[in-house]
Amino acid sequence: MTEREINPAEIAARDSHAGRRVLVTGAANGIGRAIAQGFAARGATVGVADLREEDVARAVAEINAAGRGR
Repeated sequence: MTEREINPAEIAARDSHAGRRVLVTGAANGIGRAIAQGFAARGATVGVADLREEDVARAVAEINAAGRGR
């Protein structure tokens, strides 16, 4: 068995989405919203789409308030 030291920075870099752009449909509520928040938290620029404009605005405001907006 091979042992290897775990480097937290290396793991974080693999999970980074910095510089990537994603579009999440159904992102105003539920799973879609959580996915959009997750991508934003990992540095992606996120496009948020849903049927109800006011729900989209609320989701975008929440992401921005968490300091993850672009």
